[in-house]
Amino acid sequence: MHVKNKALRFTLFGCVALTLVLTAACGSNNGNNTGESGNKTNDSATTNNAPTDNTSAEKPAEEIDYYKFKEPVDVVFAKSVFDVKVYPEGEDPGNNAVYKMIEQTTNIKPTNKFAVPYENYRERIKLGIASNDLPDIFFAEQADVDQLIKNDMLEDLKPIYDKYATDKTKQIAGYKDGLLFSGAQREDKIYGMPNVSDSLNGSPVVYIRKDWMDKLGAQMPKTFEELIALAKRFAKEDPDGDGKPDTYGLSMNNQLDLKFTALMNAYGAYPKVYVKDADGKLNYGSLNPNMKQGLTMLAELYKEGVIDKEFVTKDMPKSMELVSQGKVGILIGEFFSPLWPLQDVPKNVKGADFVSMPMPGLGGSEYQPNVPINVSGYFVVRKGFAHPEALMVLLNNLAETSYSNLDNAWAKAWSELNKDPKYANASINNWLPVFNDRPDANTNRYNLFTDALKSGTDQNMPADQRVTFQNVKKGKEGDAANWPWYKTFLEGVPNASSYKTIVYNGWFGSATETGKLKGASLLDLENQTFIKIIVGKSPVDSFDDFAKQYNDLGGKQILDEMNAVLATQK
Repeated sequence: MHVKNKALRFTLFGCVALTLVLTAACGSNNGNNTGESGNKTNDSATTNNAPTDNTSAEKPAEEIDYYKFKEPVDVVFAKSVFDVKVYPEGEDPGNNAVYKMIEQTTNIKPTNKFAVPYENYRERIKLGIASNDLPDIFFAEQADVDQLIKNDMLEDLKPIYDKYATDKTKQIAGYKDGLLFSGAQREDKIYGMPNVSDSLNGSPVVYIRKDWMDKLGAQMPKTFEELIALAKRFAKEDPDGDGKPDTYGLSMNNQLDLKFTALMNAYGAYPKVYVKDADGKLNYGSLNPNMKQGLTMLAELYKEGVIDKEFVTKDMPKSMELVSQGKVGILIGEFFSPLWPLQDVPKNVKGADFVSMPMPGLGGSEYQPNVPINVSGYFVVRKGFAHPEALMVLLNNLAETSYSNLDNAWAKAWSELNKDPKYANASINNWLPVFNDRPDANTNRYNLFTDALKSGTDQNMPADQRVTFQNVKKGKEGDAANWPWYKTFLEGVPNASSYKTIVYNGWFGSATETGKLKGASLLDLENQTFIKIIVGKSPVDSFDDFAKQYNDLGGKQILDEMNAVLATQK
């Protein structure tokens, strides 16, 4: 089993509205049977305009400025545009206040090779790879990173990272003992800087209707079995008091997402990810025999009406309608779930309240969840670009902003820009050509907020955190409009960060050759098999036939290809 101890880590953006931005350039995924994870003339010599290292034992002739070039440097980026309508009149993705701020604070003059809607971004990158016509610095998903490395189209950033990255940048990128580099690292070379996202994304938090527990005289569950027993009571004992059999114990949807995988994790099964065994070889978690125990449990809950009988027709957003209507007693969500979808429940149901907890273990044992690695892709530099250190200059400034160091020119300018009413609803984070945040940003906020509540003042925290703190404080004091902020930061965050052991996807590469051909059909076979077992159309023992069929149709070949790759990297 591939596990690591985990400290408190989390990042949350969007602190002045109930809009949550969880990642920058691209969404991550847990990794699945396609092998794609989301648990990516040579003129490259450093010129005199580049910073000079001042960290070596021998004093160099010129000291480095980690945050700004001495002379202007032109850098061509690739930009994904989420919504052009957010740019005020006279501004656009290539000419805006953020790009001007970058030029003023770093001497980097940014231009865009292209600026396209998010859904078209990757296609443009693939076209650039095929034509060998790439931006200087750009974001790439894991599959494209693999192809770029194979084609020898990227700069090795290891010497640049060692020389120019500040300690704060290294704290962010080197999080989890360098695990975040895995998708872009080949032997001792690093071909990309991880686009670090919230390290708690995907870490399960259980939200329970406290008002229903009070009505039934129920206690907080301490074990997995007690949690399931409580779900059954919520479905059978009319906790909303309307005399109708219209309540459910657990939320489920046909995507078999976190609500499904978190339950399977309690049985030591890790669907949709590859787990390393004691010998370091990968095994596909969905084929673990322990899956049968979890599927048996869910089939029982479905038969007893604890799960919505129509879940097979509902994707995740659709399934949340029952939650918002106040008809579901337990939601397995994430630390930010009070901001969505739970924020509407107290509005729709008078007296509705939630209490949260970490997922409990089977029989009181330690619960070890699978959590995706908090990297959505990599920022890379095309081979031959004269100033690859420009990426470090950008990341160094972003790190100072993440740590609220207003002595830094970029951080100060960024703070002022965020205060400008002109950009209040513009989501200017998305205007940046490169973006990162510290993986422990919400740990820091949690600590800041709890300290401020104890001391009675927010004057000891950075000014840019005070708006969020006031929302948290009002929520704690009973303000209905702000209770989601209180529940998110002071309950969701510590619960999500409480697990001592995390199981990570053991495969960081893109799809293997067989995975590209057969991964999608195998995933469909898997989902359909599990759903049929849950709804009673197939017996639980059909899992054994599925496992054999999965391997025969290409699953074993995919696994063999992955293990062969890992063997060459030892």
